[in-house]
Amino acid sequence: MNNSQDLVPLGKTDIKITTVGVGAWAWGDRMIWGYGGSSYDDSDIRAAFDVSLANGANWFDTAEVYGLGKSERFLGKFLPSATNEVLIATKFFPFPWRMRKKALLNALKKSLKRLQLSQVDLYQIHMPFGRWSKPDWHMKPCRRTAYPWLPTRWSTAYLTAVSREMVCSLTAWKMTSPSLHTAHWPKAW
Repeated sequence: MNNSQDLVPLGKTDIKITTVGVGAWAWGDRMIWGYGGSSYDDSDIRAAFDVSLANGANWFDTAEVYGLGKSERFLGKFLPSATNEVLIATKFFPFPWRMRKKALLNALKKSLKRLQLSQVDLYQIHMPFGRWSKPDWHMKPCRRTAYPWLPTRWSTAYLTAVSREMVCSLTAWKMTSPSLHTAHWPKAW
């Protein structure tokens, strides 16, 4: 996995990712994965980050809800020491009390702060309409950015995130076509 032949485009963007990335769900999660007990600790997470990069992975997937933000904090702590480019995918979780479009932007700002970044490479809506939804990867190309079919309420928030250069690409993860609406994208993009 250490050569450019192992890189593939992320959707219809010019972002190149390795065919294998690292999911950081368990990083800092006490409830499901037992972080901090006898299972694993900070040094194990650091070792997993270093080994992943040493073996050619160039992207990590996290979410604001993984370890209640701890997964993003770990990545934010480790990223400055990486010698190669590391791409980050993170997710917004639309809790029932966060259905307004400003909730997405506020959550993204908090994720960026935890990650110690000004921009993420991929921002996703995490399981928006139930955990049994099926993935839907319809994307529309736009410069470096791929736009998905989005629920109307968040389409303007996503556009704001792109215009503020807070994200490179976006997707609505685990959404089925009947659940989605076509977003209205500016023709200038």
